[in-house]
Amino acid sequence: MTTSIRLPHGLRLLQELLEWLPYGRVFTSEEATEAGKRLGLAPSHVHKLLSEMRTSGLLLRPRRGLYVMRPPFGGRDDVRPIAVAARVVEPSAVSGQSALAHWDLIDQVPSRYETLVTPARLGWESGVDHRGATTRWTWDGLAFEFRHVPEREMFGIRRVRLDSDTEVPMFDRERSLLEELVCRPTSGAGILIQHRDELDIKRLMDYAARAGDAAVAVIERTLGRELIAA
Repeated sequence: MTTSIRLPHGLRLLQELLEWLPYGRVFTSEEATEAGKRLGLAPSHVHKLLSEMRTSGLLLRPRRGLYVMRPPFGGRDDVRPIAVAARVVEPSAVSGQSALAHWDLIDQVPSRYETLVTPARLGWESGVDHRGATTRWTWDGLAFEFRHVPEREMFGIRRVRLDSDTEVPMFDRERSLLEELVCRPTSGAGILIQHRDELDIKRLMDYAARAGDAAVAVIERTLGRELIAA
């Protein structure tokens, strides 16, 4: 580990971030500056500390202005990449095949890339490939796909704990299925039939009503109006 006269201040800064932020292992430069103020550090000092800790290997920088602590700071293991992706552009939420697999609605865990939704645009170019309504971001040999949606579609989101160190925003079970029904009706209908008894159908229908008549129609065709009413 590279040492420096400022390194003790850097460690204090990391500790302050861990104590102050709910998920402090992934943080922005703005959050670091605010944490530095609590320690009496000037913004310029904080930015120098971040640069030094990145050079020394204590921090990773997935994009400009976003930093990730490396073990042992905040945990024994590396931060899970999906937690980094959830903060690389905000607001965002884990969705698609990634969410369906988490809720055991599909058996196969996505192997090519994790999927998220966001109403924002990725504001940098390194590792970014724009593909219409989706953007592929590659970092550290891993790929993430962000589907761009209107702000009104950012509902049905909850914080989900993936392990003892990791929580991410994710579409809940019914919202994940609704997304599949809207984007891939045949696949979504199959999941709905298979997991009918595990789902909150009223919540699913409430979500569908927010999404529009086409989503409601898919569910009604799949289950039948009588089953839904029951």
